[in-house]
Amino acid sequence: MLAILDWVPLHGYALRELVQGYAWLHPMTNANIYPTLRQLESDGHVTHTEEVHDGRLRKVYSATDEGREELRRWLADPNPEKGLYRDPMLLKVCLLRPGVLGDARDWLAAERDRGVETLRESEELISSRGEKMPKYTRMVAELGMELGQVRLRWIDTLLAELDRDIAGGA
Repeated sequence: MLAILDWVPLHGYALRELVQGYAWLHPMTNANIYPTLRQLESDGHVTHTEEVHDGRLRKVYSATDEGREELRRWLADPNPEKGLYRDPMLLKVCLLRPGVLGDARDWLAAERDRGVETLRESEELISSRGEKMPKYTRMVAELGMELGQVRLRWIDTLLAELDRDIAGGA
């Protein structure tokens, strides 16, 4: 969020819309966007001005010099936080056993549908904003699309395997 606000000052709703383009990489819900903004402001990394739009007061946030310095430090850090890749769907697949395959097929099919929708939204984002996106942001968004396509092909393979196991009585 700090990097986005360094590019352009935004009000919370517009920021939320932009952040959704990164959901595949760093999911943020509406529930944590505004607390994060408040924390960034409390830390001195962003500031806000108020403006009236359509009769409503809204806060427009922008990065401060201190925020830009923190962002620069974070981007230059050769040892970013070591995070674990967590994917509840993959964990569930690893733990599948006979007796629950039919139920698993249902939620995997729903996961596939969500993946198709996410991929459609990503394609829409890149086609509508791709020219305006910073080069490296666009490259990451394109990688996200490619990974989404790989994930969908893998889910299709998994569903076919489940269908075989279910038909075989596993």
